[in-house]
Amino acid sequence: MYEESFPIEKAVLVAPEFRLAEVAANPEYPAWLAPGRVLLQRDRETSVEMEQATKRNKIVRDEIIELNSHDAAAWSIAEGDEVKVETADNQIRGIAQLNPSLPAGLVAVTGLFGQLAVDLENSQENDAMARTPGLHVAPARVVKV
Repeated sequence: MYEESFPIEKAVLVAPEFRLAEVAANPEYPAWLAPGRVLLQRDRETSVEMEQATKRNKIVRDEIIELNSHDAAAWSIAEGDEVKVETADNQIRGIAQLNPSLPAGLVAVTGLFGQLAVDLENSQENDAMARTPGLHVAPARVVKV
């Protein structure tokens, strides 16, 4: 009875039309920051230490800032240099790692969920999660520290 009242028809598939967004070049922020978070990076040296003043655990590791090799050369940044990635809302310090397979103009950073939890716990903000930077691709610049 159900099939008689509502005949079944074949689906009509339509492929979406993709186009690049029109984004004006910004000389102040010539790159794009692509942040990410993971639970664990076994290939990275990480330790957990107790902070004596607060008696809380602290994750200790160098953040890696991945850069395209050609971009790094243009910005006079070498493998292992200490750098700072700046956006309009945030900044991240770390060690430059050159990655020739990273697209030109892209800067990649991978943080730990554990560090996010530590930062939220140590925050003095009333609603720290509401002020936590999201994982949004944003215009950025990279400077040597």
